[in-house]
Amino acid sequence: MVKVAVLGGGISGLATAYVVQEKARAEGLKVDIVLIEKEKRLGGKIESFREEGFLCEGGPSGFLNSKPETLKLASDVGLSVLPSTAAAKKRFIYVGGRLRRVPEGPSAFIRSDILSIPGKLRILLEPFTKHSKAEDETVAGFGRRHLGREAEERLVSAMIVGIYAGSSEKLSLKSSFPVMTELEAEGGGSLIRAMFKRMKAAKKAGKKRKASASPTGSLTSFEGGMADIIHSIEQGLDAEFITGKKVSGLKIRGGGYEIHFDGEKTPLEAEVVVAALPAYASAEVLGGLDKDFKEALEKISYAPAAVVCLGYREEDLPNRLEGYGFLVPPVEGRKILGCRWDSSTFEGRAPPGHVLVEVIVGGSIQPELAGLERSSVINIVKDELKSILGIEKEPVFSKVIWHEKAIPQYVVGHNKVLEKLDSIIENYPGLFITGNAYHGIGVNDCTKNALVTADKIIGFLKESWL
Repeated sequence: MVKVAVLGGGISGLATAYVVQEKARAEGLKVDIVLIEKEKRLGGKIESFREEGFLCEGGPSGFLNSKPETLKLASDVGLSVLPSTAAAKKRFIYVGGRLRRVPEGPSAFIRSDILSIPGKLRILLEPFTKHSKAEDETVAGFGRRHLGREAEERLVSAMIVGIYAGSSEKLSLKSSFPVMTELEAEGGGSLIRAMFKRMKAAKKAGKKRKASASPTGSLTSFEGGMADIIHSIEQGLDAEFITGKKVSGLKIRGGGYEIHFDGEKTPLEAEVVVAALPAYASAEVLGGLDKDFKEALEKISYAPAAVVCLGYREEDLPNRLEGYGFLVPPVEGRKILGCRWDSSTFEGRAPPGHVLVEVIVGGSIQPELAGLERSSVINIVKDELKSILGIEKEPVFSKVIWHEKAIPQYVVGHNKVLEKLDSIIENYPGLFITGNAYHGIGVNDCTKNALVTADKIIGFLKESWL
């Protein structure tokens, strides 16, 4: 029996372990899976808190149902999904001192005041956009080139804040949004030409396709929050769980690896090792195996964030909150990145007669704010919500979740880091790397990459151990 050790008990590690288990059974392969997590709980950044009737998410609030991997994984472990409400389709951006609704289509965009008339007219020039000569362009550079400065500052930068808690001036377009690079190539430099080209091809094939370069689908979660999928995968895994122990390093031993733990002399031996850790943790674990691992992995930086959950009585709010929430472009100079209206997005997130909002503070935009102590960060959020939403009453519930290293930043040059990692790992048969630091940061990306990694592991086992 081949031992497969998965390092890291977040969604990437759990999903990889589960898919390996199921694929091995289907192939008639005998594997002994052990999952190792340094914390005493599983889930990584995914953590749901049910307190005083409020349900707060310490990490992602959901995933889009337009991709199949997470939906299938949830179904396989017997978990029913919770769709977002109709109101969640309403999204806002704070521009020019007030909230403005994000338009959902061309006609709504024309009527919207989210951009000035000159800003809208500039977008009409997009079909004449030429290819960039930059080998690895920033998201901001791409946005200005295609849509103009105003649209980049108000729309593109806000999107980056919402997804990466990062700066569009630093993130790589090809690494952060590879679909945009593909569209530009298809359209000969223009996104609009590419979208019409795809619509024409879909119509010819008898399929309906919307003209959109942005992510599609509806936000989806679970009744007990995103932690439900963590618990369900754990229950569906026939594996040994080692929690509360930190892996200090790996060593090659025979046809496999020794896994060493802090403060322990006896290592664990495994033929296959999956490093499903944050990049900085993988750098520490794999650095002793090969210094090139450490050098490459340490180039992947992270943005810090504080998640502030506030619960209010409905009667204490000046206006009803209907929608997903709002984002704040960095150009506005506010002290928060955005605000999710959780009780408007999903049922059961707040007690009757109450609302729950979650505010994100810090990111790579204002990292110093993410490290403030509880009362200071809560006061900042209350002041911002008073200014933006007019909320003057005190919340009846509050909770803060801090992440010193919250979200990996795919800065310019990220693709070179991945190429380097691919070349290094070829020298270590039976060693695999996965997680949200490489090919996508969302839950759907993690589950998709888990499938890819599991396929590689099964292929390795069939080639080397049958």
